[in-house]
Amino acid sequence: MIFYKNIGSIKALSFDLDDTLYDNVPVINGAEERFAKLLQERYRLPSEIANRAFWDEARAFVLRKEPDCANDMSVLRETSLMVGFARLGKIISFDTAKALTSEFVSIRSEIKVPVSTLKLLGDLKKKYTLAAISNGNSDLKQNGLSSYFDYDFRPRIGGNRCKPYPDLFYDYAKVMALHPGDILHVGDDPFTDVAGSVKAGCICAWLEGGIVGKCAGAGALSVLPHIKLSSLEELRIFL
Repeated sequence: MIFYKNIGSIKALSFDLDDTLYDNVPVINGAEERFAKLLQERYRLPSEIANRAFWDEARAFVLRKEPDCANDMSVLRETSLMVGFARLGKIISFDTAKALTSEFVSIRSEIKVPVSTLKLLGDLKKKYTLAAISNGNSDLKQNGLSSYFDYDFRPRIGGNRCKPYPDLFYDYAKVMALHPGDILHVGDDPFTDVAGSVKAGCICAWLEGGIVGKCAGAGALSVLPHIKLSSLEELRIFL
């Protein structure tokens, strides 16, 4: 653990979810594989939909046409599904795309959060208000984390923009009647978590490499965090 800046008094905590509290890479890869198989079997789609590049291009197309979809991962998936199906000569309704996205969210929320993470959150909750601040769409009730968080802030179209925009951090500060500088945000991503929270005026504890050490390292930092963590357990040292 390294302290780069003075941190002052901490009155509330926020956490990123994916790759901060659990390893999201196998979760999302497995979810995409299961979802592609579901689509193939249910709609008799060709094998090319199992290729992530097919859906990556559909998402890129949507974002070029509707960049605001970047602020809601579920809406982005719904719209991408409609585009992808259309490219295969099939038409699905918005309601169908929405229902399919709900199925995907359910699949991707089947997460085994490490016991050590749950124990840490439980201990911190005894002393602080905790909020989840995530750009993703993992369901806290399904992944077993809902009881640990007092608030759950997510971006949405027409509402708060995704990190690194400051909206989610400002919203948390407003709800808590705190200055952003009273909030410590913990996250793994140098761009969305570090740059986002620091520019919003929050204190940032960067989990270098994420929970399993495979995410972006110091070379990706554009803004210096207040603290660099090697593990989540190091939070116990100063909280």
